[in-house]
Amino acid sequence: MIKRPIACITFVFMAGCMSASQPGTGTTPTSGSIQVNTATDFDLKPGQSARVSNTPLTVVFVSVSQDSRCPSDVQCVWAGDGAIKLALQSTAESSQEATLHTTLDPKFVDYSGYRIRVVALAPYPKSGAPISADKYVVTLHVGSP
Repeated sequence: MIKRPIACITFVFMAGCMSASQPGTGTTPTSGSIQVNTATDFDLKPGQSARVSNTPLTVVFVSVSQDSRCPSDVQCVWAGDGAIKLALQSTAESSQEATLHTTLDPKFVDYSGYRIRVVALAPYPKSGAPISADKYVVTLHVGSP
């Protein structure tokens, strides 16, 4: 008799961990450009770009293509992952797109003589509360490979 409630609780627990929070459709992404330095962390909103001082680099945060991170109010067996799509531009070589991850590989990309690395993705998901695409903020770091 006690086995049924435990099975139900286990099912609810696992369902909460397995359901991926997909980026919601939101309003038009924020555009604009900021100037950043190498070897420092910086934040970008979707559609925003960062020109890296004294380098040929510009990094554009295109979107979050997947967000399966475990909601902060749920206990999961796996932390999940956020996939961040970037557009990389350089005056020294051809542009390129890269998808970087918060948990899985690749967490960084080497491009035009520099390493672009994901530091964090915010906000952190909560169960039952999808994140609007325009609310994401990625923290990146550009440094030496």
